[in-house]
Amino acid sequence: MSTKRRGASPSIVPRISAPLFPAVRLDRALLPAMLKQGAGVIIHVTSIQRQLPLAEATIAYAAAKAALANYSKGLSKEVSPKGVRVVRVSPGWVETEAAVELVKRLALEAGTGEEAARQALMDSLGGMPLGRPAKPTEVAELIAFLASPRAAAITGTEYVIDGGTVATVSAGNDSVREKAVNVRLWPMADSTRPDLNWSGHWGAAVIGRGNGSAAITARFAAAERALLV
Repeated sequence: MSTKRRGASPSIVPRISAPLFPAVRLDRALLPAMLKQGAGVIIHVTSIQRQLPLAEATIAYAAAKAALANYSKGLSKEVSPKGVRVVRVSPGWVETEAAVELVKRLALEAGTGEEAARQALMDSLGGMPLGRPAKPTEVAELIAFLASPRAAAITGTEYVIDGGTVATVSAGNDSVREKAVNVRLWPMADSTRPDLNWSGHWGAAVIGRGNGSAAITARFAAAERALLV
């Protein structure tokens, strides 16, 4: 009798792992030093997909982002009293180079202009009151603010930057609820330490070190590789 597990395709594993585990591993590598100095900032990039999954396309990605949001909330409860802030940024459609190419391809396939294809894509997301997607620089500027001393009282919360795509005011029955999780990272063995000048990956953390001021390196290369960060 075969012991091979049935159901989920093997390809679903990397699609869940890629948006989730790089953030956990990076936190595990850098948090001890932050806790020792009693200062630091962690910013997790989630996604509105955690609330608005597309059944035909992004279930695995959306599930991973929902897990990242819950993990981030739980981590904030643990480390904020020790001087380390943890915040989430949740982008919607970001007009990256990949997104621009997608619009061009959709226009070509539909035999329409790029503006019509762009509008159709916004409509498929349920509408976008702002009338346009966010720019990568706008998302990066939000991250820079949250990592700066000007946001020194902000922790444990999420900032959505989606042009108004998410239409709800508060979490309902169909929304992802924030649940505290008991996180213990650093006792776990890991011989691989990520490069401190990490260049970006879906869902990975952005770290502010030192006294929370100038020693902040924000890498947002992942925005150039994805339509929905």
